Order: sequence, then structure tokens, then C-alpha cells
Amino acid sequence: MSPNGSSFLVNFRHLLHKRLPILKWFPAYRWREDLIGDLTGGFTMGVMHVSEGMAYAPLTGLRPVNGLFTSLFPALFYMFFGTSKHVSVGGFAVICLMVGSTISRVTPRILDTMNVDNSTMDSNELDRLTYEVNVEVAAALTLGVGIAQIVMGLCQLHVLISFLSDQVIAGFTTGAAVHVMTSQLDKAIGAHIPHRDGPGRLFLVYSDLATSLFTFHFHLLTTCLSIFLIFSLFVLKNLIDPRLRSALRLTVPLPYDLTLMLLGTMFSRFFSLSDLYGVAIIGNIPTGLPTPSLPDFSLLSYLLSDSLSIALIILVIHISMGKLFAKKHLYKLDVKQEFYASGLTECLCSLFPVYLPSTSLGRSLVGEAAGAKTLFSSIFSSSMVVAVILFLGPVLEPLPTCVLASIVIVSLQGMFRQLGQIPHLWRRNPIDAIVFIVTLFGTVFVDIVAGLLIGVIFVLATVIFRTQRSGLTRNGTEPSLESGGTSETSQWLGARNKTG
Repeated sequence: MSPNGSSFLVNFRHLLHKRLPILKWFPAYRWREDLIGDLTGGFTMGVMHVSEGMAYAPLTGLRPVNGLFTSLFPALFYMFFGTSKHVSVGGFAVICLMVGSTISRVTPRILDTMNVDNSTMDSNELDRLTYEVNVEVAAALTLGVGIAQIVMGLCQLHVLISFLSDQVIAGFTTGAAVHVMTSQLDKAIGAHIPHRDGPGRLFLVYSDLATSLFTFHFHLLTTCLSIFLIFSLFVLKNLIDPRLRSALRLTVPLPYDLTLMLLGTMFSRFFSLSDLYGVAIIGNIPTGLPTPSLPDFSLLSYLLSDSLSIALIILVIHISMGKLFAKKHLYKLDVKQEFYASGLTECLCSLFPVYLPSTSLGRSLVGEAAGAKTLFSSIFSSSMVVAVILFLGPVLEPLPTCVLASIVIVSLQGMFRQLGQIPHLWRRNPIDAIVFIVTLFGTVFVDIVAGLLIGVIFVLATVIFRTQRSGLTRNGTEPSLESGGTSETSQWLGARNKTG
């Protein structure tokens, strides 16, 4: 073989190993050291995948079975392309809400182009058609996000990540958690309220909820069940679980969400809550795996801005978690490859009826704490999801939707706890605290994507302001600094430098 041919093969092999990291880590897999950890961590994440996938699906406008597919395919695809050993890719509440917001805006426009007449069409037929369009929009959005992430990787847009600081992400996810919780309240009380969208939507939603309560247009039994479930889950997870795990010396978290789903299903079936009392249930869950099909490329024109904004948010959350685990476990995270890994995962997922996957903060932390060592844990988590899809789906059909809403609401407590960072940030660096608050308020009172944009613009403004002040200080144009004094800005900059 010629030297040029040999060089080409070496370069091709290097590129293949770089873009498909599984070719490098799987042959060197340490079966004795890592298998047990991956087994326990994988099954633990599998339990969470099932409960969270089904619970988050209504946020997107899709059905629980689509949540199960979202819990299956992304984790398997990421295993081939990813370099983070511990992140769990699947449903994530904040991204699901953004997907739902996009679908609720785009689907009516598509139905209008199909000349669908809501007044004459049977309600069941309209629901079926709307769901089918929702699935098509979700698939196209997943493809659009994947393409955007790959293009970002090709364009070396790592600098974009630096402007989304930890404080922006914390403020954004906390504000988004308010939106997620609000979206579940109508299901928790069994009320039917109109869909609201656009800036200030939360004010309108809470006005609608208050009207439903004061006019008694809600389901009393559903409301009572939700209050009991939310209170029980909160007490179990925060008061009983730490003591129980300490007494039993357990390192693996107990599956309270899945247990609640099974008990709720049994209770609903035994007492016929849907037929006798009108409690809403999730209904039909078809069994079997879906066949792949190409998404509708014509829908991408409706989704350009959403694809770009969501793609960036997914990358920031994903890389932030990846860096956290890489630093803790002393391995290297290839940030550039993660752009491609996330993008390729999204593109492959768009062949199936899933909603947009993302790294889950809570599920990743739980999997790591349960012992997961490598991405091989995805095999075990996916096997549990496959079992539910193939065999156990119909068993969960009587599950009340208020159970899923309660699970989602309680799962947000970790994001709301981020509010406790504000006093610490203020003592350490007031500008960081202000960035958190501005992003939080923008996300809550304006809108989700707008809130993130407000946070980024505010960070850029503070960078410019501090750079100018720093330049003036170095040039000796601030008398107070020349005479040994300090300015408020220099104190902030000093604190920031000390804290890294």
C-alpha cells in the first residue's frame, strides 16, 4: 500500500473513533469493575425513564406512549456518539414545555392549511387528526434541533455557551419550572381552560384557573386526589426517604414515582374512577415498537427560530452536566463532539414518534449516585423501557392523569430550590445574583425563550459595563482607585476572579 493510502486509512480510523467514541471505550470496557455499577445505575434510570417519560408527554401535547419511545431511543443513540459517561438523555420537563409551546402554536396553522373545519368535524376525529399533526411537528422539530446542533459544531460556536452562565441557566430553569408547574394545575384539578400563549401568559392562565375554582368548574375528586398525592410524594421524598435509606443502608433511590403510578392504576381500575366518577385517565397505550419513517421536511420552515433557540438550550444543559461529571470522575469531555453527539441523536430520533429529548438533571444525578460507570448503563435502562412498551403498556391505561401531573409538580422541587442560591450569590457577587433574578423574572413574566434572551443580553451588558470600568481603572481615570480606594465594580470583579 502506498504511503498516501496508509495515511488516509490512519486518518479515517482516527476520525471514526473520534465521531463514534463507542469504538474506543467499548472494547476496553472493564467488565469486572464497571458491570455491576452500570447494572444498578441502568435499572434505576430505567425506572425513572418510564415514570418521567409518561408524565412529561402531556407537556408536549403528545401521549404517554410517545414518552416511552422518548425514554428508549435517545439513550441508545447517544451511547454511540457521546463522550459523557453519566448523562441520561430522554425527557426533561423544561424542554418538554418548550416543545409543547411550539406544537400548540404551529399545529393550528397546519390544520388551517388542511382546511379543517372544527365546527363540522366529529370531536374524536378532530382529536385524532390533531394528535397526528402534533407527532409530525414534534418529529420535524427534533430534526431541526439536531441539524442546528450539528451546524453549530461545524461552525465552532463554542463561544455561545460561555454567554449562558450558571446564573442564567439557574434563573432560566427556575422560571421555566414555574411554567411547567402551571401547565399541570388544570390537570390536577380536572378543569378545562383555554390554551394561552405569548408574553404574560401566566397571568391569563392563573386568571382562568381562579375562574374555574370560583365558579366550581373543576372536578372535586380529581382535586382531592391531586392534593393527597402531591402531599404524600413530598413527604415521602423529603422526610421519609432519607431516614429509610439511612436505616436500610441503601445507596439506590427508591422508585416512589413508579410505585405511585402502579398503585394509582390499581386504585383506578378497582373503583372504576373513569366510568363511575368521571376521573380523566390516560387511556389507550398501544404495544409494540414503531417503525422508522422520515419526518415531514416541509414543516421545518415553521420551526426555524424554535429549532435554534431550543438547540442552544439543550446544548448548554447537556454540556454543563457533562462537565460536572467529567470533573468529578476525572475523565475528559469532548465538547465539540458533544455538539455532534447531541445533534446526531436528535436527527436519528426524528425517525420515530418521540418528543425532543434532552439531558435530565435529576435523572443523571440519580443514575450516577446509583453506581452507573459508563454509557453501557443505557442498555439496562432501555431494556426496562422496552419491557413496558412491549408487555406492560395496557396495564397502565386506567392510570389517572392527575397522578402524572402530581409526579411532575413534585419533581420540580429541585429546580425551585435554586432560589436558595440568591442570598449566597448576593454575598459573593451581587452581579451574579442580579443576573439570576433578571433571567428568572424575564422567564416567568414574559415568556420562556424571551426570558433566556433577556438573561443573555443582561450578561452581555454587564460584561461591557465591567470591561469599560476596568479599562478606566487601568488608565487611572478613577481618582478613588488611584488613591487606594475601591469601587463597587472592582469589588465585584475581584470576587468573580477569586471564585473562578
